[in-house]
Amino acid sequence: MLSLLWSIVLLLACSSVQSPNTSFFPEVDFAAKCVDVNVDQPSSISQLLFPLGNAESSDMKRQLGSTRLYVGATDMNMGGVPHVAFNIGARLKELVSKHIYK
Repeated sequence: MLSLLWSIVLLLACSSVQSPNTSFFPEVDFAAKCVDVNVDQPSSISQLLFPLGNAESSDMKRQLGSTRLYVGATDMNMGGVPHVAFNIGARLKELVSKHIYK
């Protein structure tokens, strides 16, 4: 009887915890919770993802549906190897076939 009572108490305590919203896009959920908004780069993807930190699927579809994402190389070289990045502006260098990127 004591175990049953303890289980009910724990179940009630755990049901009061509010978890963040999630969507059908776990990669975007994770990325949106990790980004820090950078005012210096207005066309950065962090500007797009930052408001989606606690969004649901419908919010993400509405926010990302009309956005064009660009993939390219950045100027930042890590050990002489360019870095591949996503951006919402077309200010990235073109990717070259058979070239090594990080």
